[in-house]
Amino acid sequence: MSACRKSDAQPTDAGPVGAERLERLGEIASIIDLAHHRAPARPSSIVRLGGLDGDDIDLGLLPVEPSDVLDLLLGSATPAQWDAAGVVVHGAASVLEGHGPVGPVGPGPVMVTFLCARDGGTASVVRPPDGGPHAAVAAPGDGPVGRVADAVRRSLGVPTAPPSAHAGLAMAHLWLHRVHEAALRGDGVGIGLVEALRPAGPSTWSQLREQCAHGSWVELGCPPDLAEWMDDGMFSRWCSANFPEPLEVLVELSELVASETAQHLADEMAATLAHSDPSDDHH
Repeated sequence: MSACRKSDAQPTDAGPVGAERLERLGEIASIIDLAHHRAPARPSSIVRLGGLDGDDIDLGLLPVEPSDVLDLLLGSATPAQWDAAGVVVHGAASVLEGHGPVGPVGPGPVMVTFLCARDGGTASVVRPPDGGPHAAVAAPGDGPVGRVADAVRRSLGVPTAPPSAHAGLAMAHLWLHRVHEAALRGDGVGIGLVEALRPAGPSTWSQLREQCAHGSWVELGCPPDLAEWMDDGMFSRWCSANFPEPLEVLVELSELVASETAQHLADEMAATLAHSDPSDDHH
């Protein structure tokens, strides 16, 4: 990782704290965004920042292929000498999701700069190809979510946003997946087989993640080492994103199984989704 030193920060007696620290993180994000925008190849980068509370900023940039950004972050730990970590990545506008939009950016390709400090404060800049940048900062506990943003936070040991659904949703996804696979194999799926394929999983994300970390529930698509590295929030979003929307699967299953079996599944899914309030998951 190459490093450069920036010395134009205004000196202070105690260093930036609170809102001042967050503002400084936002200014650095905008500088990094502009530098990448002006670069001929417009690379993606892994970013690290040191000296965030001092007079000088240490900036480390590692140019990487866009497709490698997430893989390099997963399971990583940002060394203690760095005060913040982040990325510059090219992708769809949905690379940062939730907690409100970062400016009026619609669907389509964008360049995203995302930084997170060890206290959890974040700064992000979203730049569409034919428009100006849209910048935002967020206090600890707030800010964008998504696989990349979650991975940056976990590389710092920062908690991610809590799960937005009950852990039973993961079991519902898995149940539909098993029934769909059986139907595609031509196993003669009826209500009896549907019920036999229903997983009896734990009731909380914490329990489910712990079991995954010990090698169980491989169908959820989260390797044991990553399940241990994640927290419950990231784990819940990771598992949910590995499956299509339940409605899409139910529509396809309606053409593969008998109508009464399809109706049974639809009723069970409706009941599960109606009770997917994360406040019921005491994790």
